[in-house]
Amino acid sequence: MTTRSLEARTPGPDAGAAGGSLFRPEALAQQRLRLWGEVSLRTPAALHWLGAALLLLTLAGVLFLIVGEYHRKERVRGVLRGVSAAAVLHAEAPGTVTAVLVRPGVQVRAGQPLVQLASSGRLPDGRTPAALLGAEIDHQLAEVAAEIERERARHALQQQALAARRAAERRDLTALAETLVRQRALEELGAAQLARVAALVRAGQLAQAQLGVAQAEQLGRSQARGDAERALHARQAEQAATQVELQRVPLERDARVAALSQRASELRQRRIEMAGMRGAAVSAPFAGVVGDVYVAAGEQIARDAALLSVVRRSEGAGASGSPTGGVEAVLLVPSRAAGFIRAGQRVRLRYEAFPYQRFGSHLAVVSNVDATLLLPGDLDLPVVVQEPVLRVRATPAQDFVAAYGQRVPLRPGLAFDADVLLERRTLLQWLFDPLRAQLGK
Repeated sequence: MTTRSLEARTPGPDAGAAGGSLFRPEALAQQRLRLWGEVSLRTPAALHWLGAALLLLTLAGVLFLIVGEYHRKERVRGVLRGVSAAAVLHAEAPGTVTAVLVRPGVQVRAGQPLVQLASSGRLPDGRTPAALLGAEIDHQLAEVAAEIERERARHALQQQALAARRAAERRDLTALAETLVRQRALEELGAAQLARVAALVRAGQLAQAQLGVAQAEQLGRSQARGDAERALHARQAEQAATQVELQRVPLERDARVAALSQRASELRQRRIEMAGMRGAAVSAPFAGVVGDVYVAAGEQIARDAALLSVVRRSEGAGASGSPTGGVEAVLLVPSRAAGFIRAGQRVRLRYEAFPYQRFGSHLAVVSNVDATLLLPGDLDLPVVVQEPVLRVRATPAQDFVAAYGQRVPLRPGLAFDADVLLERRTLLQWLFDPLRAQLGK
């Protein structure tokens, strides 16, 4: 369609005025000058890039919430402890160390002499310490034997007294039973007499006052019968208690005599050991490795003084060749974190003797978790705690620490700090935890 044809179909201003057109003349004039075609709006390229960036940021945030994790840790104290069977050898009597035959780290066989001891010589009165201790042990043995005899005699007298008391109680029971029979018979006779008096009163042959007297007498007989029953029951209870005590006395005697006999046996064993006190040698109780030596040749020692330690090495333990024979980490976890520890869980140890800033932390795996909490006074470890703790055992991945190009073996007693992972959640779980808690209610 051409402009001319549009003009032909479009009425002019005069015609519109005359014919009542719906459009103003100015709008019709502008329509004639309009360019042909459709109008399209173009979005700037920067808006596309901005939308793509926002989408990527949203996806990255969602991925971070799904993949990212939230960790809650607890820092605990602990100490290393040997896992192999170890023995600390002590001196049986005071004396002098004449020779130390081994050094730390040496393999020994069972029965091998380790330390040579000699007695301390003679006392001012001319007796040797061994003789003096032997005399003291003999005196203690005599005292124990006399105590056993006194204990038996005391329990025999006690048992005789109880038997006599039981016989007297039996006689009392017989008498009380007979008394009760008589009281019941009197009560029955009184009841019959009271019935006759009541009949005579109703018949008008006796006064009402005589009925009251008969009733009072019957109440007295009933009271006497009740007293007899109570006395009989009390005596039966006493007899039962006497019987129980008669059974308990022999048990107490046997337990006391057994304890004294055990004491006598220990003293006799000690006496035998003292017989070979002079010039004795301390030998290895089993095959193993010498740990620490606490004495030197020529040193004066007291009775029960520690001489050295011997450790039985377990198979496959000690990759570093250390004399400890393997160690385990004992962690003291507070009660507030005790519910999240599981066997197989990994922990990171930081030994106090090896600062973690220089030597790093060391991996260990939880091997056992105790079932009960321990109070601060129940611990047998050199670690001070102020609250109930749970004892957790962990196995270090290595029994040594690499320090300055050397492998320093881990030894029992080494203190450390540890980080225990209590909880691991994704950030998405952490974000929705309050909602899950409300739904769980």
